[in-house]
Amino acid sequence: MRAIYARFPVAALFLLVPLSGCAASYDDRNEYLVEMAQRGVQVNKLLRGQNETISEETCASANRALNDDIPSDRPLGYEPSEDWKQLVEQTFINACVAGEY
Repeated sequence: MRAIYARFPVAALFLLVPLSGCAASYDDRNEYLVEMAQRGVQVNKLLRGQNETISEETCASANRALNDDIPSDRPLGYEPSEDWKQLVEQTFINACVAGEY
């Protein structure tokens, strides 16, 4: 096995890189929360412009329709944790309902 790594060090490196983790950094997650809040404010403005009722339900529906790009908070590219998903959703909904963040 060692001989394989010696012959193909670059290939071995590429095999190990995916195992090094794919979790978003703390700063990336913080930036994503700010982006979610901004999206929530934008949806609030759109709903107001259409004279729609702004409620937690309408904002939650908008969140489900628009936000499917949540970066993982776990290593190795696992599905994001429930706590992280709830924080992202609540950030969007709060900003959407309030119209600010």
